[in-house]
Amino acid sequence: MRWAMAALLLAGAAYLYLHQKRGDAQQPPQPATLNLPVAPVLTMAEIEKVRRSTNDQDPEVRWAAIQLLVTLKDPEIVAVMDNIVQRDPDPELRRRGVELLHRVENVSILPPIIRGLKDPEKEVRIACLRTVGNIGDPAAIPWVTEALKDYEPEVKVEALRTLTRFEDKRRQEFQALAEKLRRDYEQAVKRAQESPFDLKLPTPE
Repeated sequence: MRWAMAALLLAGAAYLYLHQKRGDAQQPPQPATLNLPVAPVLTMAEIEKVRRSTNDQDPEVRWAAIQLLVTLKDPEIVAVMDNIVQRDPDPELRRRGVELLHRVENVSILPPIIRGLKDPEKEVRIACLRTVGNIGDPAAIPWVTEALKDYEPEVKVEALRTLTRFEDKRRQEFQALAEKLRRDYEQAVKRAQESPFDLKLPTPE
């Protein structure tokens, strides 16, 4: 009776083992991940038509065109926005366009923003200072400090806030660097303590 029970237990264990192995073998492999850049839907000729729409008579059409060009990461977006900031008759569109510039990546967007600091409308100048603060590019500091001479108190206050943001960012970057150097040093010391090899050079006799 004992031999029969043992045989049954062994048979059951073998069945479970084989069933598990078969299930593992039948599992599909994980799909490969592709990190490919997304190709734009519009052709360059169509993008050029969108650029021309930034000169449309209707400000809402111009605004929609600007938004689309930013979404498309148009390589000419800085030149387009430079034209908008300098020549568009609608101050509200100039303000919204400047605020949208912080979404632009991989290019320097300072030129249209710097020009916007001389805009006749104070709301546009304030928007330029806020956008510079969002970008955090210290190259704009000379123009931000120049804005402290603005005749509008609100613009002066925003310039001071922007300079404060620059200083806070610099401190955060310094603290992050100091923390990284501390971690690297501690890891190097730990590796040296755990190393089985004596790394000391032999002293000459």
